[in-house]
Amino acid sequence: MGDCIGGRPLNDDCYDENGFFDYQKMAEVPVFKKGLQRLIDANTGGYKVAIMCSESDPSQCHRSKLIGRELLSEHSIEMYHIIAPNKIKSEEDIITELTNGAWDPHSLFFDNDKIPYFKSRKAYKSEPEVVEEYD
Repeated sequence: MGDCIGGRPLNDDCYDENGFFDYQKMAEVPVFKKGLQRLIDANTGGYKVAIMCSESDPSQCHRSKLIGRELLSEHSIEMYHIIAPNKIKSEEDIITELTNGAWDPHSLFFDNDKIPYFKSRKAYKSEPEVVEEYD
């Protein structure tokens, strides 16, 4: 489902001014919403789904910063990330790490609406180089 929930969309509107993917913008793209709905339907049906990517560290990947964030924040579906054999981390743990503890689901002041949005860890698009012509 890389064409709908993949980490590198073809939609130029999903980039910020510095060429980073803005996952908040990506979450609003209709094709992403359709792909996310497939995951929600699978969860409702009791299916176990594996979401894989080339990035091994979930804290550096769109799996947690986009897909897992949307599933948890908007649909109360917890995603678990395989870190190593017999070792997993919950989406809650990953987001807590990404925010350096600023977001803590176990806090008395927890507010699900406060899960932040993230951007990609590096820029994937740059402005075209301007070539000056001299007469």
